[in-house]
Amino acid sequence: MPLGELRINGDDAFTEYGLSISDGGKAILMCPAPNKDRARNSSRLRHGSEIAGTLERKDSRELSLPVHITASNSQVGLDRFNRFCAVLDAGTVDLELAMDLPGVIFKCKYINCTNFMEFRNQMFKFTLKLEEPNPNDRSYGNI
Repeated sequence: MPLGELRINGDDAFTEYGLSISDGGKAILMCPAPNKDRARNSSRLRHGSEIAGTLERKDSRELSLPVHITASNSQVGLDRFNRFCAVLDAGTVDLELAMDLPGVIFKCKYINCTNFMEFRNQMFKFTLKLEEPNPNDRSYGNI
C-alpha cells in the first residue's frame, strides 16, 4: 500500500507505523453495513406478520481487517509495532482510505488482534478485530 493510502486517527499509516492493509482489506471496509432486523408482530389473530416502520436502520458491524507492518531492520520494526500497539491501547481506531474514499472516516473500536505472525521483527502480519458501532456515523469531510 503506497504512502498516503490509509490514515489511522488522522495520521498516514505507512509513514507512522509502516502499516498497510493486506489483500482483501479494502473490500472489507467498503462492504456495506447490514440493516438491523425489522420489528415484527406475529399475532395468531392475523395471517402472516406485521412489520413495524418503514425506515431502515444500520446495525453495528465487526470487521476482521488483515494488515501488516514492514520495516528495514529489526529495531525499526519493533519501534513501529510498539507505537501502533499504543494506538490500539487507546481503543479508538478511525480509518480513512484516503485514495479510494477520501474524507470518509470509519469510526471503529479496537477489539483484539488475531492470526499474528512475525518475520524477524521486520514484518508483522495480523488481523485486527474492530467494531464499527454506528456505520451511519461516518465523517464525510472532503467529499
